[in-house]
Amino acid sequence: QAPTGAGWPGAVAQTLFGAAAIWYGDLRQAEHQLTTALARFRDLGDRWGQAESLYLVGALAHIRGRYDQALQALDEAAELARHLGNTDQTIKLLAIAGNILVLSGDYPAALTRHEEALRLAQRLNLQSEIAFIRNGMGLSARRQGDYPLARAHHEHALAVYRRAHWQSGIALTHAWLG
Repeated sequence: QAPTGAGWPGAVAQTLFGAAAIWYGDLRQAEHQLTTALARFRDLGDRWGQAESLYLVGALAHIRGRYDQALQALDEAAELARHLGNTDQTIKLLAIAGNILVLSGDYPAALTRHEEALRLAQRLNLQSEIAFIRNGMGLSARRQGDYPLARAHHEHALAVYRRAHWQSGIALTHAWLG
């Protein structure tokens, strides 16, 4: 049990300890730290802290295959991020939610999230986010049997990653291209 202190600094510390616990695979500890941090941020009325904690709660639920719980947390986090004017975070949360919806087979809802994220990312010219979203859209197209569309999305993402020399993005996209 990590000492965290009181108030906002303590809630931030618990969020960080929760993120580290996810990284190290201690999912029970992660859940404890993150749900406690979220409750503390709610008590404090800190929407930024709530959004960050909810993102990690959603990531944890995603890891566990609890897609409905993940989507609920990510949707709430995205709404908070929108209200805070944090467009970058909103884009990331929408894209991840879209990818989870692909995994759960809800392709129309996935497309809605992906298209909103893509529109925002294009408006801000956030190329790495555009590539991430296009890979998610490619995965969706592939799972629906539209291989030409899937390839087009993945090739667009691959071009972005190559221009940025982002090796992990290149490798991931090649894996999805097959």
